[in-house]
Amino acid sequence: MSPGLVWLQFIPVFGQVWQFIVVSRIAGSAARERLTFQDDSIVGLSHPAAATIGKRPTLVMGITYCTLEVINLLFLFTTLTDTTQTIQGVVALAQMTCWIIYWVQLGRLKIQLTHPMP
Repeated sequence: MSPGLVWLQFIPVFGQVWQFIVVSRIAGSAARERLTFQDDSIVGLSHPAAATIGKRPTLVMGITYCTLEVINLLFLFTTLTDTTQTIQGVVALAQMTCWIIYWVQLGRLKIQLTHPMP
């Protein structure tokens, strides 16, 4: 994915769908990049690399964040009672927490990829 396509997330409505694609592609790219650093055995895969096949770092937290954002946006179209306001507050807090965790995971992943362990 070219870096310019990330900006499509700012388009209303389309951006909510596109963010799922961006998160998925980032996780897939990170998994492939991680494997290239661990590709050091005769067969082509080291033991740690073989263990990470199929695992896409940051995917679960990214998709969780995106889903909570969509749920939170749906509250804009509902009449907010005391109960729904409480639920929206909990969803917003969970969304913000997931967003922070997602970016911390991306930061750690960047460090792992720029400074691979021998």
